[in-house]
Amino acid sequence: MTSTTQLAPAWFNKSLNKIAACMAKLSSAVSEVSSIYVDAVDRDPLFRDYVRETMPETPSSFWRNIERVGRNQLDGRIMGGSIPYGNRLRYLSISEQRCAIDGGLTLLVREGHSMAVRIDSITADQAEQLFARDHIRSLPEQQAFLESKATELRIQSLPFQTPSVKVDKSFDGIFFDGKFVGKKELQKYIKELG
Repeated sequence: MTSTTQLAPAWFNKSLNKIAACMAKLSSAVSEVSSIYVDAVDRDPLFRDYVRETMPETPSSFWRNIERVGRNQLDGRIMGGSIPYGNRLRYLSISEQRCAIDGGLTLLVREGHSMAVRIDSITADQAEQLFARDHIRSLPEQQAFLESKATELRIQSLPFQTPSVKVDKSFDGIFFDGKFVGKKELQKYIKELG
């Protein structure tokens, strides 16, 4: 089997090099914008509102993330969009963001065994297993998460059972799953339903 790189026309590499150069510029630009923005907001907090009024086409979430990059709370590579699962990483501390991007992660695979994985090689299910809302799950936390998911699946696979209802005219009411509910109580419930 021949790889794509062996069959690629010459212009593929030229285009790839241009893309890589632009991505490097983007990362540098994000860092520069973040630094300028944070300096201005620190100088006068009203600058934050001024920028948003002046540039209404730019969402507030963008400016929040730019500020987080500038305050070293968000890795600029996440802001640039080049990191898989960046939406999950942005809620982690900066040290955990960098650990996940640069150092790799430990994934619980089964029966207590684990393996080192890179963020760019995990599946969506594995990302859900690895990342809690605000931290990277430890191996015991991953075990608890997997057990919780397994319990959810077992519950979802249980058949739905309809309750037992029997009308009893002699007692003027119904038996609902073995408990008697009188006519007046039923009328009260129906009246509450409106």
